[in-house]
Amino acid sequence: MSERTEQSHLTRIQGYSHSGEGVGRLQEKPVFIPLSIKGELVRFRILQEKSRYLRGELMEVLERGPGRAEPPCPLFPRCGGCQLQHQSYEEQMQFKQQLVTSSLQRLGGFYNPPVREVLGMSHPWHYRHTARFHVARGDRWPEIGYFQGRSQSLLPIDTCALLPEEFPAILSRIGTRLRQLQTPESFPAQEVTLRKGWGTGELLVRFMGGMMPDSAKTGFIDSLKDNVPGLVGIQYDTPESHGPTGRESTWGRDYYREKIAGAIFQVPAAAFFQNNPQQAARLVSVVHALAEPGASETIVDLYCGVGLFALTLAPLYQNVWGIEENRQAVDAAGQNARLNGIDNCRFLAGTVEKSLSKIAGQQVQTLILDPPRTGCSPAAIQAICTASPRRIIYVSCNPSTLARDLAILAGRGYRIEIVQPVDMFPQTYHVECVALMSRATKE
Repeated sequence: MSERTEQSHLTRIQGYSHSGEGVGRLQEKPVFIPLSIKGELVRFRILQEKSRYLRGELMEVLERGPGRAEPPCPLFPRCGGCQLQHQSYEEQMQFKQQLVTSSLQRLGGFYNPPVREVLGMSHPWHYRHTARFHVARGDRWPEIGYFQGRSQSLLPIDTCALLPEEFPAILSRIGTRLRQLQTPESFPAQEVTLRKGWGTGELLVRFMGGMMPDSAKTGFIDSLKDNVPGLVGIQYDTPESHGPTGRESTWGRDYYREKIAGAIFQVPAAAFFQNNPQQAARLVSVVHALAEPGASETIVDLYCGVGLFALTLAPLYQNVWGIEENRQAVDAAGQNARLNGIDNCRFLAGTVEKSLSKIAGQQVQTLILDPPRTGCSPAAIQAICTASPRRIIYVSCNPSTLARDLAILAGRGYRIEIVQPVDMFPQTYHVECVALMSRATKE
């Protein structure tokens, strides 16, 4: 260890990294210091020295920044689920708006992107209605919790400021049952996922792991089904259950219902759905406003999942198509259309590049895409440009891949009109964006 890493140093925090770490400088080299706030004078020690940057550990705040807040969670920052509880919520909103702007500038090459202020929450807590927990063997019995940040070290969880109030009580019941098992092998699960419908109150428990003995299965059912109000199903999946085989509904339903923007959605236990239903309603409102719906128009929803955008927009369009690779989600989307009495919405199972060509005979006025964090593949971008919609509404949870894909689309004749960030993930560095692009020239 060098003398420089053993010493303490001072720096003024000038801004934030993409993950919300404070950024200062030491001898003209940037230094990343977690838990520091913009404007603060801090004392730190060097943890890691690279050729182009340093990583530091906060030792002392000498001058407190106006954006600092006291984290309410006793597990912060060890848990790793939150990164920004030390920032006031106003500071988080400013950080996320700047994150989106700088990503579009640096990675997308957009000089002055039209980024609006972030749409935040009035109460940015207890919003996370899907949570996955890990099960690990402790010294005496299995324990349930989160993996700590950047590690496989389990931190047992008995409280969480992001979760619905029912979740800790359910975890407690599962933990109690774990401790009653005679051997850890009686419960071979590696994960427990809890899901709740914000608009319905329905709860679903999903275990993931090896085959569960019938005796253990019965014990968990009895422990939960009569003691958890709103519980509609307990499901156990094996690692092979990527399709219908290997999955079993241990008790009750293998889906829960959610209500957003006046529509009811059946969400299968393993299907993707927006993790913050309250903000999902705002996200839908933003997409609706940007879509400029017309009664005689056709809209296509790519990466449609169980139909959140397609079904809420269906009453405003003549024809609605949804495309999704996950067959279970496509089946659920069809069920949701019938559940809501919608008959002008059709869903296709397959990749964007293969499925979009199947509806190429129709003129698509508006195209919505909500891809995974990795963004769109080159083949998907090509298919989108071939469809040549007037408007593209790109919903993204990753500013970096959003910037990359918008730059490609800009090179193919589209221009950015609006970028609206929505805070779907308070207390974390993640941010959702809705970008509207319009066709400037037709290829």
